[in-house]
Order: sequence, then structure tokens, then C-alpha cells
Amino acid sequence: MTEAVIQYKPLGLFPLRWKRYIPQKWEQLTPRQMHAVAKVIYGRLTDASLVKELLNIPMFVARKLPPFYVFSLVEHLDFLYEYKARNSFAIDKIGDGVCPEPRLEGMSFAQFIFVDSYFSELTETNNVQTLNKFIAALYIPQGQPFSEKTIKKRAGAMARENYYRKQAIVLNYRLVREWLHDSYPLVFQKITDDKENKPERKKTNTKKHSWVRVFEAIVGDDIANEEKYAEKPVHRILRFMQNKIKENARRKF
Repeated sequence: MTEAVIQYKPLGLFPLRWKRYIPQKWEQLTPRQMHAVAKVIYGRLTDASLVKELLNIPMFVARKLPPFYVFSLVEHLDFLYEYKARNSFAIDKIGDGVCPEPRLEGMSFAQFIFVDSYFSELTETNNVQTLNKFIAALYIPQGQPFSEKTIKKRAGAMARENYYRKQAIVLNYRLVREWLHDSYPLVFQKITDDKENKPERKKTNTKKHSWVRVFEAIVGDDIANEEKYAEKPVHRILRFMQNKIKENARRKF
């Protein structure tokens, strides 16, 4: 964090002073700041509005800041140009749902399949309906287990939530995805934004189909206990997959 001191002196009054901290890493972004970054990425935000949100100061003060000060502030945000791993969510609640625990502790493999599948579809289409389903699958009511049956109904309620707040959550999950890649490099591919080298995408959600195939392979012939496999912690499944890939690689040599 970098300390920033803003001072403004209204005519004939005592100076007003704010002491704030500028984030230097993705993991240091507060909910307000993550929301502001989402507005920058997915919409339009004036320099004054960005400064107001990032430093949590009144708009009339943000508008009075010298251009060089604003330029210096933006320079400290160069980390935003590269996605880095973050294993927790800045926004803890939206609608009736709460965010997953840090490191996705407690998340079931079934919930992860839906969340990651909707995220994959969003990176391709940015469809609003998919966005609402993604939020509904990721943020579930506290103390309640994940249920596929409630996604559609809760997605309708999520449609009424602030669009940029939801996009901030998508952005945050992108960072969690980076952390998953670092933790399970043999399971997850690195996400790239190089559209020029990407093949033409099909309309089907191939990512969801691939996770379903993984689930079917793990269950095998034990269909009677399929639901138990779905309820297993996601990290247990991911560790199993990582180890299996390593074993298969060793057998080839």
C-alpha cells in the first residue's frame, strides 16, 4: 500500500484533510475499489470518478485535484494491466448470497462445475443471463448447501443487482482462477486475452461439457453414489486429478 494525503482548503474555512492508501496489488483492493476497477474495465469512468472511488473522497474534492496528482495516482495502478492470483473475494455479499470462503474452502465439486462453466461462457459471450446465473451459483445463502435447482430462480433476483458490482465479482473470480492455475498447474490452463490467436469459438459451452466428463470419469460405474461424489470438496477432486495426471505422465516414460 502507498499512503496518499489529500488536502483541500475551502475559501475562508479550515483545510480538509484525508489520509488514504493506494493499493499496489490485486489482493489489496477493497470492495469499493474492486467495484471501481470493474467500472473502468466494463464501462466508462471519468478520472475524477475513479479517484473518488479509489480514495473514497468527495467528488467535489476529486474534481479539484491537479492533473499531475491524478496522473501519479494512476501510475500506482499499473498492476491492473496484469491479472495476478488472489484466493479470496473482496465483495462478501450480494443479494441473498455470500461469497465463498478464501481458497474456496467448503465449496463442493458440483458447485465448482457450475461456477467455472458459467465463467467460461462469460469470457466468450458476456451474456447478461449467464452473468446472473454465475453470480447465483457462486454466491449462495449462508449456511445453505449448493443446489442446482435454485440457480434459475435466484438468477432472476440477481438480475436486479448492480451490473458493475456483478462484473467486479467476475473480475475477482478471474483472479481466483489464476490462483487455481498456480495451485493445480496440470489441471488448469492459463487464461489468455490474445484474441488474435484464438480459434473460432463454437456456441456450445465446451468447458461445462469437459467438467461433466471429468465428473463421469471419477464416478465410473458407482452411479448409486453419484450425489456423494458431487458433494465432495472441490480441492479433494482437484488434488485427485493433479495426481492422476502426474501418474499418467510418468507411465509414458
